[in-house]
Amino acid sequence: MRVMTVKCGSKRIWYFAVVHLFLANFGSLRAQQENDINILLLQPMSTANFLKAEDAEVTSQSWLVVWDKILTELDYRYDIALDNSIGLELQNYDLVILPDALCLGEAILTELKTYMKQGGACLSTWGTGCRFLDGEWRGFDFLEKYLGSAPEVSDFSAGVPMAVLLRHGFPGTSGVPPGYYLRVTPERTPFYLKGKTKGDIAGYLSESKYNNTSPDKLLLQPGFVTRTLRGRGRFAWFGTSLAQLHTDADNWKQTLIFFGDLLSWLVGKGTMTIDPWPNGYNSAVMIHGDIEKEFANVVNVARLFKSLDVPVTYNIVTDAGSRNTDILRILTNTGGEIAFNGDTYDTFKDQSQKTQVARMEKSIRFISLHAPKPMGFRPPENLYDDNTINSAKKLDLSYINAFNISDRCYPSLDKPTSELDANENLVFFPKSELDDYDLTERLFISDDDMISNYMFDDFGRIYDLKGLYKLTFHSDNFARQE
Repeated sequence: MRVMTVKCGSKRIWYFAVVHLFLANFGSLRAQQENDINILLLQPMSTANFLKAEDAEVTSQSWLVVWDKILTELDYRYDIALDNSIGLELQNYDLVILPDALCLGEAILTELKTYMKQGGACLSTWGTGCRFLDGEWRGFDFLEKYLGSAPEVSDFSAGVPMAVLLRHGFPGTSGVPPGYYLRVTPERTPFYLKGKTKGDIAGYLSESKYNNTSPDKLLLQPGFVTRTLRGRGRFAWFGTSLAQLHTDADNWKQTLIFFGDLLSWLVGKGTMTIDPWPNGYNSAVMIHGDIEKEFANVVNVARLFKSLDVPVTYNIVTDAGSRNTDILRILTNTGGEIAFNGDTYDTFKDQSQKTQVARMEKSIRFISLHAPKPMGFRPPENLYDDNTINSAKKLDLSYINAFNISDRCYPSLDKPTSELDANENLVFFPKSELDDYDLTERLFISDDDMISNYMFDDFGRIYDLKGLYKLTFHSDNFARQE
């Protein structure tokens, strides 16, 4: 297990975020320029009939809308055929997409198997082929053949928003930030692969978060698989329908990069392999403490981390720090980075830019008297707005230790990828962890073993996704002597 430990102010981590986003954007453009391939999109009319749609044609067409949007924006050509067609001449296509094709006839399944055996590529969703055209149950033989095991009914419910949480390093997932997830509201209960080894698992069906915020263990079920088959065929499967994939502006660009890379891999055009961390590291850990009160508590913590040679960032509430200048010197002398958590712990969000600049300047002046000029700001309660961003830039800060978009566990930048320049961008560090206050004050956990288990579970998930795990503590909580 190779994990890199860094301070928030480490430029090494910022430049890797810049390079990762630039290469992902370049790769997406490259894929769009090479789309000289033919795709067949199967319209699941028989499935709509089985589900007793009022108008099967209209309903089955509606399930193709998101695929039309994806393929059109990526500049792919495609044909549409009904799911009860025969003699489709699949050999003329580089890829067959089977969205929500629960009901399929023997003739088309036989064609698909021959096509795959000859090196074809298939992308399917939900319970492909598990029923005959008339809706009678067939079983999961078709999916089991290409997945290696039969799907099972998921614990996720139809109509409830969920996520497909992507594991970095698989087709489609290397071009998006580690821990990125597709947001979807399935119209029908999804399927997943129980007991499947992680070798082919490219993503999990999950709640739209990285950690468990209840006494129950976070529900993660293998639900996105990519496999290269004997005979050079390639197969990708999502356990949920993607008909209700969320396509809002916040996540659509990353979603297109993901599908552009996935489709490129399926048709043999290659795929991006971008390592998110330098020198072969699998993940990164960032340790930081919020020092708001009870400053003396943090001294033992600082000395402990120094003895372990572990870099730490300390976020100071500077009005309280003015009464504890000796503590700041100790933190600096033990090698800690000093950033600020505000002049007070009052939120900055919704204040004017003039007010926010004045408050930040006050904190910067104070810290600069006792330590190097701070490079970053951790907004109280992780809340900020455009005025916060503009204020931080005006004062030449380098990072904000928070992020309003919660769909990744990797450093992000505030500018579009076409304008990437590490010296002109603020770096944002998303919160994907449960900190000590989440555990003790919001989940009301007091048992030390249970707290440790939560935190190790948190780290294990972020490590599996190749993301950034932030170990966050407070001076009046985990930093206490006891």
